[in-house]
Amino acid sequence: MIVLAVLAYLALCFIVGMLGRDRRMGYIITVILCILLTPILMGLLLHLTEPRQT
Repeated sequence: MIVLAVLAYLALCFIVGMLGRDRRMGYIITVILCILLTPILMGLLLHLTEPRQT
């Protein structure tokens, strides 16, 4: 059961990372911060930040 919870947590981290790929931090940094903090907190931070200027 704990394995399923860890897999769900990591899946959320990767989903939030996909949302952050167009941000200044990029995909990898977003996923790492998501794992260290929480996917919910990183989702809120991504919502507050603007997309990368092209």
